[in-house]
Amino acid sequence: MIDCSPEQLDDWRFRLSNFYSVVNKSGDRVPFVENAIQKLINDCPAKRKAILKARQFGVSTNELIKQSDFVFFNDNVNACILAHEQDAIKKLFRIPTRTYEFLDPGLQPALDRGGGSKHEMYFPENNSRIYCDLESRGDTIHWLHVSEAAFVKEPERIIATMQAVPIGGIVTLETTPNGIGNHFYDFWIEENGFTKLFYPWFMFPEYRVEPGVTDLTREEITFVERVQKKYGILITPEQMAFRRMKQSELKHLFIQEYPEDDQTCFLASGNAAMDLLIVKQLMDEAMAPIEQDDWYKIWEKPIAEGWYTIGADVAEGVKSDYSVGVVIDCMTLRQVAQIRSNLWSPQEFAAKLKWLGDRYTVRGRPPEIAVERNNHGHACLLALDAIDPQWPNLFKDKDERLGWKTDMVSRPLMIDTFKDAVENRRYVVRDRDTFQECLTLIDNEGKVEADDGKHDDCVIAHAIAVSRALEQAGVSALYKNIGAKILVA
Repeated sequence: MIDCSPEQLDDWRFRLSNFYSVVNKSGDRVPFVENAIQKLINDCPAKRKAILKARQFGVSTNELIKQSDFVFFNDNVNACILAHEQDAIKKLFRIPTRTYEFLDPGLQPALDRGGGSKHEMYFPENNSRIYCDLESRGDTIHWLHVSEAAFVKEPERIIATMQAVPIGGIVTLETTPNGIGNHFYDFWIEENGFTKLFYPWFMFPEYRVEPGVTDLTREEITFVERVQKKYGILITPEQMAFRRMKQSELKHLFIQEYPEDDQTCFLASGNAAMDLLIVKQLMDEAMAPIEQDDWYKIWEKPIAEGWYTIGADVAEGVKSDYSVGVVIDCMTLRQVAQIRSNLWSPQEFAAKLKWLGDRYTVRGRPPEIAVERNNHGHACLLALDAIDPQWPNLFKDKDERLGWKTDMVSRPLMIDTFKDAVENRRYVVRDRDTFQECLTLIDNEGKVEADDGKHDDCVIAHAIAVSRALEQAGVSALYKNIGAKILVA
């Protein structure tokens, strides 16, 4: 048994540095020694921490050893490890299992080796336990660790399990980023009582490659300057060699796996349907409206030379989704106006579309109004068609019926047309609500849609308007495959 004083035995940091072993990358059992990132985390006294980090920092190992130590040396406590998926349970629970097995036998609390879960250890002598699962057992949890929190597909599991942690209990959420539309991003940016800890890859001394590189590109020089200014760290040639190697291996996933700041890592991660770095840049550059109210925004007033079209997505009007109308100048491919509300009935939305159409009628030429006719669109189209005097320029689809038909053929094409036009700056979006929707638009196994709890009403309205504007401007959208470029006919 390790020779130590009673004071040292009661000191968790002493125990962490002297009692425990791990298996290193070579498969050898070695004493556990805090690395640079683990030390920073352990120095933070907060009991509720959210940790955003790069791969293989050893954050889970560090936290699970501390949880195990907590259970070994305290009476009547429960520690829960929340895994993000079923396959991760076995891998995660291997850490506390080895922590116990490698502990000096003279320090090991007696283990109940009877029934129960194979991913639970219960110590009857001190009535304490540690377990790993996808959800809480319903008992009081004194220490909760959530692994890869951003990748938990049902965030309600995290919320429900956290309710079992009493005031004064410990909660750690650790994860790599998983997109800006993800629940963890919302958690990261809000005030919620958690201490937010972010650790970029270059704070980890092991991430270096010999020989180093010194012939830096303009982007790399900017990166070095940014790191030195923000973190006071001078990037070494060996670190730059590591960065180049991982960028070559991971391509666009590099920033997700090896984040460099706590914003772009979200923009470059997850299953986003659009290039979020471009979207964010366009959003920052977007001009403010020259006129606006609660339900409309105007960026350009109608001009005699303008040729306008309106795309519309219709909601039920019960405060869930939004009804959105977008006006585009077909000659310049710029958004000039938008109406949006989640309070309008389809009939009220029809009246607002007429108001918008009247405003952008020039030289006696009313703008075409293309209303998605799916679901509540039918009611809106009937109201528009019944307006006195009747609106003279309602879009008819190929079947000669009023309204834009969105189906499994037209939807991917119109969304890809919109994405390509925005990302390649062929179409100028001005509206921030639309950009916000672009940031939370995901590719769900081939279907582009809003992430859970988000909206895509603006995107649909823009996609219809852009498709009609391109056609009316004499431009054809030809696609060889998904994501192909728009070819100007």
